[in-house]
Amino acid sequence: MIGKCVARRIILCLIISLAVCACSISALPAGMSDSTVWAKSSQKDSDQDSSSGKTNSSSGKTNGDQKSTDKSSDKKSTDQKSTDKSSDKKNTDTKNTDKKNADTKNTDKKSTSNQNKNKKSNNQKSTEKKSGDKKSSNKNSSDKKSSDQKSTEKKSSNTKKAVPAKKNGFLRENGHWYYYFDGEKMTGWFFVDDKKYYGVKSGYAKGRLVTGWQVIDRKRYFFRESGNKGEVCSLAVNGVATVNGISCKFNEDGEITGCTYAGSRVGFVNIVGELARMNQVKNNILASLVVAQACVETGYGTSIYHNNLFGIREGEGYRSYNSWQDSIDDYVKFMHTYIPQIFGVRDAYTACAIIGRAGYAEAPNYATALISVVNQSNLTRFNR
Repeated sequence: MIGKCVARRIILCLIISLAVCACSISALPAGMSDSTVWAKSSQKDSDQDSSSGKTNSSSGKTNGDQKSTDKSSDKKSTDQKSTDKSSDKKNTDTKNTDKKNADTKNTDKKSTSNQNKNKKSNNQKSTEKKSGDKKSSNKNSSDKKSSDQKSTEKKSSNTKKAVPAKKNGFLRENGHWYYYFDGEKMTGWFFVDDKKYYGVKSGYAKGRLVTGWQVIDRKRYFFRESGNKGEVCSLAVNGVATVNGISCKFNEDGEITGCTYAGSRVGFVNIVGELARMNQVKNNILASLVVAQACVETGYGTSIYHNNLFGIREGEGYRSYNSWQDSIDDYVKFMHTYIPQIFGVRDAYTACAIIGRAGYAEAPNYATALISVVNQSNLTRFNR
């Protein structure tokens, strides 16, 4: 492209030079000799050549500048091309990168798809395996259950053959009575042939039939301690039973309605006297006072309610005890609460007077009655 521009410029200059020469020749005056013309022409040519040289020099310079400009333009064009090539290269690289990214995404997508397929396949295989294992486990469990059931049936069959007949009725075991019904020990209240019994409800003695004095549901009962099978352990009802020398009456429910001492006055005094003697050693209450109050409150043992020797009341009724000793122990507690000054007194008359003044009983001559009994039965002999 640069060469074409230069050639065009040179051709243009030549045309201009030829046009100038033609004009000069046509302008020569008539009669001018050729030599003159030639001389002038030569001089003119020389001048022209000089001018042309200058022109050419200027033109060359111009051409040189033009060439330099063209070179600069060419350089710029080259740089632009280089920039365009670089841009094209970058675009190409970007396209290649985008293509690679697209390929990578496609590859990842394919990989993910393959992984999902593999995962689904693995899950399906795992599910099939679990299903197979479950079926196998169920089968093994079913087989085991069937085997255990057969074994149990076999053992049951053997056991049935070895089990003896079920126990029934009254049986004495280890010195105690029990009543069995269809192989089970009876507990609580139950009747056998119109007789009433009571079996321990729980604990190591479960089912054992009780005997003697018992407090059940805050009521006092007596169960026979001797007799034939069926008679022993039965509840005393609708009658009188002699217990430790005391004659006790019971209603139809087995509750005690009253007791009397079955022995003599002397026997009653001697029994209570020994208990009072031991109590004085332990609790420091004069024995003669204790015996005197027991004789006055029970009529020498002719009227004893629930082993209550001292007439101690509770609410509208009387307190009940398991034994005479229990009654004496509660009497000591009562004195500690209401007549503590009685403890340590060593004289029977003084003790009886303290009881009278304290209002132990409503009778106005209560202290006198106590002193009379002390003298009549010589109760001071029990004092320690």
